Amino acid sequence: MPLHFFSSNTRFPFLNPANFQISSMINPIKNIVQAGQNLNLLVEGSSIQGDLHAKGDVRIDGELQGNIHSTGRVALGPKSKVTGHVICQFADVGGHIQGNIEASESLTLRAHCRINGDIKTARLVVEEGAQFSGGCSMQPAGVEKLRTVREA
Repeated sequence: MPLHFFSSNTRFPFLNPANFQISSMINPIKNIVQAGQNLNLLVEGSSIQGDLHAKGDVRIDGELQGNIHSTGRVALGPKSKVTGHVICQFADVGGHIQGNIEASESLTLRAHCRINGDIKTARLVVEEGAQFSGGCSMQPAGVEKLRTVREA
């Protein structure tokens, strides 16, 4: 069963587009909140220390000191702060990350994001104003899996 993080003074802020400060963050959230999908949410004003493992999508608007491992999408809101590594299929970053990001399919860096760490992805989208300090490795999705199968 997935973990769901909600602040006691906030009821489902991801359902109200008025709560987003960057209008470009609305579209990724609409894609995440679909019927039948698991959504793990850490709202603004909340913080967690420890690793987060999710079999669904993750939305972070608070602070996380630890790694994120998701089989789906990871969306980091404009006020999010993550100190740790992020591993997922799709990542949409609008906040701050101190650590490496590995998005097997695609990574989007929003205009106000700041990343200090290496990134590895198949497809990279960088909006004007995004700040990134680290190495970048890009290769098509599935290439590593094919190499592993051939070596076996």
